[in-house]
Amino acid sequence: MSDITADEARELQQNAVGSSEELWEEYVGVIRASATIGKSDATLGLKPKFTTVQMAAAAEMLRQRGFSVQEKGEHLEVSWADVQSVHGL
Repeated sequence: MSDITADEARELQQNAVGSSEELWEEYVGVIRASATIGKSDATLGLKPKFTTVQMAAAAEMLRQRGFSVQEKGEHLEVSWADVQSVHGL
């Protein structure tokens, strides 16, 4: 097995994380819909077209925005303290 260069590693990471935008938009839609009906939590699943790396990237982005996120296999359990945090997505 050959070593990869730092540039190749960055490119691989960008390909995995950069393509998580579609998953992010889907997750935001589910969170907003849940908040609209008065819920303060949502369970987000991993679709066949997405990878666990993309899901982990989305989970980290939610955590950075103040959401509580628990990874449960191929699902994320997400909760929020106030609806304003949802509107900020």
